Amino acid sequence: MEKPITNRLKVLYLTRWYPNRWDPMPGLFIQRHAEAAANWCDIGVVYAQQIDERLCEQQTYIIDYNEENNVPTAKIYYLSSKFKLFYINKLVNIFRYYRANLLGIKKLNRNLVASTLYIFTF
Repeated sequence: MEKPITNRLKVLYLTRWYPNRWDPMPGLFIQRHAEAAANWCDIGVVYAQQIDERLCEQQTYIIDYNEENNVPTAKIYYLSSKFKLFYINKLVNIFRYYRANLLGIKKLNRNLVASTLYIFTF
């Protein structure tokens, strides 16, 4: 007789493609994969997307947290930089992207009972 598995693998998806507020299709395969893996692992998904100011409600970061089909998901939308200098604009957007991912990871760590997360990137 097999012993039940008590230590479930903890997996965090950091993804650039995932269904979002404006388009439910990109990254649908990643969402389905996370839902399927949730039967055997503790799963969390962090998705960061750059948006322009007309979609942003005048905030730099918007965090949508919900649990979709037993998968805790943090979708972070961050404001696109509007600096006139190209290289500064790119640097600010890179910084905001990494900060958005960190905000999502912190949000998931508060809501998941996870001591260790193994990270897969797509």
